[in-house]
Amino acid sequence: MKLSLRSWLFLGVILAGTASQATVERLGFRNSPQKDIVPPTNIVDGTWIIVGNGEKAGARVARDTDQPYKGQPVYRFSAADHSVNRIEFCEVFGTSENLDGLSPALISNALAVGAAYLNTDTGRYGDTVTYEWSTRFPKPMGSQSQGIFA
Repeated sequence: MKLSLRSWLFLGVILAGTASQATVERLGFRNSPQKDIVPPTNIVDGTWIIVGNGEKAGARVARDTDQPYKGQPVYRFSAADHSVNRIEFCEVFGTSENLDGLSPALISNALAVGAAYLNTDTGRYGDTVTYEWSTRFPKPMGSQSQGIFA
């Protein structure tokens, strides 16, 4: 098959357009680590679940593989306004695989503990709570030091 210069240019434009398509995927699902059996489709990169306000409340999470950092996807968190008070990844969650091999009594006990946790009156979602904490750094921080504590 012989292609003309015009055909090669057309093919090149199509391939370039395909290669440069952004691969940014919105992750709209949310789970509760205390009460949900998380489906495999809601586990981000086999590691995390997303906890907090949903997209309807203005909280958004996106996986960006078009502009990776050290070969890994970048996750972009955004909030529409100050009404979004929680959006985060959580590494502790349950799946149906976690239940394999457990006795019905142990599962029942775990569900009871979960219900007790959820029914404990420790405040309301969005309440302001003040904690006192400290951290130790291996060396003094300089004027250029930066970080986020969460």
